[in-house]
Amino acid sequence: MKSNSKSCDRPRCLMAAGTAFEIGVCRGKAYESALQQKHAERHFAVYRNLIQPHDRGAEEALFQKMLDRAAPFKETFPDTFEELRGMAEGAAIPLPSLLAMNGFFDSASLSCADKCTTLAFRDSDRGPVAGGAADTNPDIYVFIRKPVSGYANIQLANPFTLECCWGMNEKGLVVVSSGGLGVYAIPEELRTAEFRQKPSSLTREARENLAADPIGLGGKLVLEQCQDVDEAVRFLQQRKVRGCGSQNMVDAAGGICVVEKGFGWFGMREAVDGAAYTGNFFPAGLLSGKAYDYDMQQFFDDDDPIRQSWPGKFSRFRCMAEVAERNAGNYTLELLQNTLRSHKTIGFEDKTNDNGVCNDGTACAVIGIPKEKKMLISGRPPCLTEFTEYQL
Repeated sequence: MKSNSKSCDRPRCLMAAGTAFEIGVCRGKAYESALQQKHAERHFAVYRNLIQPHDRGAEEALFQKMLDRAAPFKETFPDTFEELRGMAEGAAIPLPSLLAMNGFFDSASLSCADKCTTLAFRDSDRGPVAGGAADTNPDIYVFIRKPVSGYANIQLANPFTLECCWGMNEKGLVVVSSGGLGVYAIPEELRTAEFRQKPSSLTREARENLAADPIGLGGKLVLEQCQDVDEAVRFLQQRKVRGCGSQNMVDAAGGICVVEKGFGWFGMREAVDGAAYTGNFFPAGLLSGKAYDYDMQQFFDDDDPIRQSWPGKFSRFRCMAEVAERNAGNYTLELLQNTLRSHKTIGFEDKTNDNGVCNDGTACAVIGIPKEKKMLISGRPPCLTEFTEYQL
């Protein structure tokens, strides 16, 4: 690790190697106090709705129900489940409590970042690069993960969940996200043609019986299992990966694309002029049947009703489009760094700093350089801090 940062706000760095369980234990011990406090608060909606405070008998029964419902997930994603089990062991908290923190049973228990912005270049002065301004938990940390099975990777990690929306693996695959793609396990009795076509058509009771992580695990599994953009696209096409979210990806060979996914839709955008970008806005979900071939310019009309619905997201989205268009053929790492530090907005020039690329919710900026196996991660806020260099 190399740093020229003068800020004390750069993220903590943690390294772990071993089995999935051993890596989980390391994570749990590193944040033992915070995890125990979160468990003691019973913050998550599953507690508020289903049991009374200090009713230990009801809590034990609820915990067993949680474990039963998590069984399909354990079967489908055994290593991920083992990491969660190790994390609970390391923090000395009940596993079901950690599962609840990870959103297995109640999506309302998770807050979803909605201001993330990403930009990737196929060719720059440092080869392919991708970066993003991460609007997420301010306690996020840098996690260098070297597992027994799966690819080693550097990722931005959350103290309380396995969420991973930004990172790079040892093969040089870089993922930077807007929103998070989760994964879910489908019990055998729900493997029906109707479900395969339209999961949202299930009854509410059936949907609640799915053990799921509504956000974040898609990026983690891509980094652990995929060596390039093509493999990542094939992985994300699987129906066990869900949205809503997008992943902007580049690899060492120059592969580059954006994948967007939600319930009932999947979209993929190739680079335009060698650049790809996202802004927590998912056109694939609005363009049924056109997700593989659409012109983003159609959304840039200020009078467009869709544009009016999410003005802040469109502001950041248009900033990325403008940077890509104006600098086509002259992309540099410095340009990407300056863009991610920028407060520039389109349509909000006189407003408070809530709509720029670097905004009030930005925890840090992150950049991956695949050919060099390096990641550059800023402190908080990116506009006032330097980047620290990490290498696999």
